[in-house]
Amino acid sequence: EGSGVRVLFAALCWLIVGLAVPFYLVLIYLLVSVWILAVWLRARAFPAALFLRCAVAVAITLPLFAYFTFVFSTNPAFAQWSAQNLLPSPHPLHYLLAYGILGAFAFIGARYVWHLGDARHLLLVAWVIVVPFLVYLPLNVQRRLAEAVIVPLAILATMGIRLLAHRLAHRGYTRSWRRLRALTLAVTIPSSLFLLLGAFLTPLRPDRPLFFPSAEVQAFQWLNANAEPDAVVLSSKAVGNLIPAWTGLRVFVGHGPETLDAVNKEELVERFFRDELTPDERRALFETMRIRYVFYGPAERQLGGDDTLTWQNGLTLVYEHGGCQIYCIETCL
Repeated sequence: EGSGVRVLFAALCWLIVGLAVPFYLVLIYLLVSVWILAVWLRARAFPAALFLRCAVAVAITLPLFAYFTFVFSTNPAFAQWSAQNLLPSPHPLHYLLAYGILGAFAFIGARYVWHLGDARHLLLVAWVIVVPFLVYLPLNVQRRLAEAVIVPLAILATMGIRLLAHRLAHRGYTRSWRRLRALTLAVTIPSSLFLLLGAFLTPLRPDRPLFFPSAEVQAFQWLNANAEPDAVVLSSKAVGNLIPAWTGLRVFVGHGPETLDAVNKEELVERFFRDELTPDERRALFETMRIRYVFYGPAERQLGGDDTLTWQNGLTLVYEHGGCQIYCIETCL
């Protein structure tokens, strides 16, 4: 509502969201459309003013959305990344367990909002109603379409709880409300306790992925100080996911969706450290992928299981400390 400044501010916020996560623009467009439909159904008249304001904000973001659509459909690297970025929704029972209690109270709040008929509040109802359908659309990012739905769901649930408390108190059921409130707390508090308990117990047994050996960090620091920028490092997937965060280097395999042809590369890395590649296959791997260094630490030993491996033949050991070794491939090319 109000001046066009708010429309421009909304468009600016959407542009920021689109730059951060491109497909969230699709989510915004869908939510806005369902919002307009909800207002239309409730008022029994087309909300022309709301439609115009939303259309202007959408139009401002469309060039960015069109650009992303073009890039992801024509650039092989981005197309491959999108195909590997699989985030399917779990069984509906998982969502029911996660949102069921909030959803029950939110239903009461949603009925009240629908009765009021305020266009702004109807956005909350539209958002909560459409998400259960969005998360099972035939898309590779189903789970991400539930992003931020906890916000309108919590607002509606809070409204529902207040309404329920008011009605019970008005009818003289204050004791019943207190029991219901205690039961609700008893059911919802354990999940928070589990989160707190996990936060306290995790540091007691430091392990991946939150913790990794300090020797690896020292090896990363050596690579960052001594290796040429953008040099490619061959390592396990777990270590490859860390090296770009600590150095200015590239890796053969690391982050799953962001590594092109990740599944085949991960299998090739496992074969390499199990010493199942022939000398010619190793040479071809080094040359075609321009690999300059091989990182060999605890994670890589778990793949190979033996330090007397032939893949080390012809490579130059340039770093060794705390069970981490770095080999240079310059001499074997």
